[in-house]
Amino acid sequence: MGERILFICTDDGRLMPATAIDRRKVADKLAPGRAYWTEVTLPRSVKQHRLLFACIQKAWSMQPGEEWSSPEQLRAFAFCAVGYSESVSYEFPASMSELVVASFATFASDLLRAARGKGGYAFIRQRQGRLLCEWPKSWAFENLEAPGARKVFDDVLWFLCSDDGPCPGTTPEELIASLDDPT
Repeated sequence: MGERILFICTDDGRLMPATAIDRRKVADKLAPGRAYWTEVTLPRSVKQHRLLFACIQKAWSMQPGEEWSSPEQLRAFAFCAVGYSESVSYEFPASMSELVVASFATFASDLLRAARGKGGYAFIRQRQGRLLCEWPKSWAFENLEAPGARKVFDDVLWFLCSDDGPCPGTTPEELIASLDDPT
């Protein structure tokens, strides 16, 4: 995989490295007069990144009960709910009792949470003899480009305002408007 360097397009159409680190990368990696292939992608918006976390914090504070113990747990659950997650599923023989499957689900949840490290979340769902262990993908800038981040952002806002989320009956626009500081 190639080196990632952030460029800014100047008014006259030339590309300049965006930061001192990017300038060093250009100096270290690129030779004058040599041709290079590039792939142009738009970087994620820091404003959108902060807005998502502000919306999750606000939605967590608006929840009618205490289903989610922290904003981070709500974020993890919302990411899984909209499919921005990784998962493993297990199939159980039909002869296994529901109690055994439920006990294994609790054990698997604790094991996954421990494996994901401090603050990591994993969610276990049971469906028709199958156990789905799911955990959210990272929201770090280097893990998700702009178009994908926009889709996750939109989907998470809709989840937060859905009947399954902490703010049923609220629209994403109303949730954003309710923020004290949207960025």
